[in-house]
Amino acid sequence: RDGGQLLRHGAYLYMVGGCENFLAGTRVPMPTAERFDGSSWSNVGNITERFQLEAVSSGTYIFTLGGVAFGGTDPAVNTAEMYTAQTGTQAWDGKAGLPLDLSYSSAAHVQGHIFAFGGYDDADDKQDSILDYSISANSWTVCSTSLPRPVVGTSAVPWYDSSADRTYILVFGNHVAEGDPALDPQKGEPLFFDPQTAAVRVGTSLDDGDARNSSAVNLDGRVLLVCRNGDVWEYYPALDY
Repeated sequence: RDGGQLLRHGAYLYMVGGCENFLAGTRVPMPTAERFDGSSWSNVGNITERFQLEAVSSGTYIFTLGGVAFGGTDPAVNTAEMYTAQTGTQAWDGKAGLPLDLSYSSAAHVQGHIFAFGGYDDADDKQDSILDYSISANSWTVCSTSLPRPVVGTSAVPWYDSSADRTYILVFGNHVAEGDPALDPQKGEPLFFDPQTAAVRVGTSLDDGDARNSSAVNLDGRVLLVCRNGDVWEYYPALDY
């Protein structure tokens, strides 16, 4: 299964979307969403067919954002759907679409808002945008602040700064040109995004670290970054902000 999203929601793990035979060129869509309870997987309903999507838990709901549709030229889409785990109906409800078609983005939830960072649009152009979704209003806005450069394949994770009593979103893996170190000298630099002010600050770059298409998890203020080349980085944002 390629191009799906694995996330934690409550006491369960969920896998949503994706496809089979991604590299073989005969992609078979997997529109299902499955839940893992620690011993077995079970189906929890279907989503709109797409891969390279983003999925975020708000604590109450699961949201799927964008992705690549199947068929034709495999364009990016702006589809957004919400799953209410408490209902037991296995239903995914369509929500307000993203302001632009987007795939390979990253997103995180903070205080009733979902923020999405970068990604490819439907023309395969990299984006530097930050999108803000209000869950209560079911509406999207484009933040006035942009990322320092267009990025794809990032990972985003919330981080609470106790000294300032404020939650930031850390974005890792900001790359410009795939496989070209000359054009991509700071692949591992983290970005600090402040949801309250929409300000972006650049952190310290990982030494010779390739954090593209990585996965980040926050463990009580200590962020572990698992990279596609097998490297695992340990990062303390409190020492870098």
